[in-house]
Amino acid sequence: IDLCDEIEFIFNEKKGNVSIVSGMDIPDSENLIYKAAKLYLDFTGADFGVDLNVCKRIPMGAGLGGGSSNAATLLLGLNSYNNDFLKKDELIALGSKLGSDVPFFLDSPASLVGGRGEILTSIKPVSYSGILIIPEVHVSTPFAYKLIDSNFHNKQEFARNIELELEKPPSQWKFENTFSIPVMSEFPEIKVAYDKLLSGKAGYTAMSGSGSSVFKIFDEKNDINCEFERLKSDFSRIYAINLLVKFEKPFYNKLN
Repeated sequence: IDLCDEIEFIFNEKKGNVSIVSGMDIPDSENLIYKAAKLYLDFTGADFGVDLNVCKRIPMGAGLGGGSSNAATLLLGLNSYNNDFLKKDELIALGSKLGSDVPFFLDSPASLVGGRGEILTSIKPVSYSGILIIPEVHVSTPFAYKLIDSNFHNKQEFARNIELELEKPPSQWKFENTFSIPVMSEFPEIKVAYDKLLSGKAGYTAMSGSGSSVFKIFDEKNDINCEFERLKSDFSRIYAINLLVKFEKPFYNKLN
């Protein structure tokens, strides 16, 4: 989706040095942005360092891949500055060391994912718009995984039909998120937001990842404005969103 963080790269001659100047208040040891930059510089032996200014818009614990997409952006941006020193498959292998979701953000905006996240098959993206709500709760990914029972697995037969499903309007999509039932049972605030979205105009409603965010993709783009007006007084973190249909590499100006 088009909700995103911003990261400013300031390159310098301090070989292998990484410094997060602003925008993050968590230790480097827990920060995927720092770890991604350090991993890349150490792995490649690049002869430069980088200072980073971060503007966070994607909250932690929202199930939106904010940390993973930031890590992927660091790998892509550093590699671009480093004259594409690593090939795509090498970047994906490096990203896998940071987290299972990182390789996804190094590839197409729409992919089928296998293995531990490193096996990617691009599919045709669809162009729709919707509404995203982020309830005021934080869902730890490890905690969400602990909630999943073995009964929520084995969806392989359906997975082969994803591209056919995407040819239908969103209100007819039959996708399931196996985190939804156990996570919403633990966090009723998420269920409230989900039900509010579900009760509106025609579309597809779901929880994103392991939560806490929920979203609705509408059949008709014109329905978004009235639905946003209906819901905005109930939620402080509500966004109109668009699905991305094109993969954009990070942009930078290389200063001499």
